[in-house]
Amino acid sequence: NKRLDFSARLKTLVDGRGAERVVSHLLKPANEKSFLSIRKALPGDKFLLWQWVNDQAVRTNSFHHEPVDLTSHEKWYNDRLSSASTRLWILEVGGIPVGQIRYDKPEGQSCGVIAYSVSQGYRGKGYGTEMILRTRELAYRELGLSEIQANVLLSNKTSIGSFLKAGFTDLGENVIEGHR
Repeated sequence: NKRLDFSARLKTLVDGRGAERVVSHLLKPANEKSFLSIRKALPGDKFLLWQWVNDQAVRTNSFHHEPVDLTSHEKWYNDRLSSASTRLWILEVGGIPVGQIRYDKPEGQSCGVIAYSVSQGYRGKGYGTEMILRTRELAYRELGLSEIQANVLLSNKTSIGSFLKAGFTDLGENVIEGHR
């Protein structure tokens, strides 16, 4: 009988554990980095970035510790988005914004300055390093940079680690605006 022969051959191809494998795969923690993407910042991201910049940890690790008022932020943000010498990108995990990274090229210079922050619930997962790695070449190309400089407070060990992991060189301690 052809049907019995066909059934016997199919049993050699399947073991009856397919549903178990599917459930196991669905319950296994996903590798979040496979869901990462970078996109340009949009006008609609203004309020989100204002919330991030006013996060207590971000203020503590900034050169200026005071909260940023919304009116000042709106002007700054609109200026950055329209500036030919700034690139501002958002890192997303599965479509959810989790961090921002900015490159500024001061007028008349070929060295850019980088700054980034990661949203509170997503810190400690390597996203700072990922943002740097995913945007650095874009910034070099789009802004015509010869090098990129990161100014990080000496107390901000996490950011220092992110830059070192991304291949930056520690050029030593400096004092900027009274901060080490």
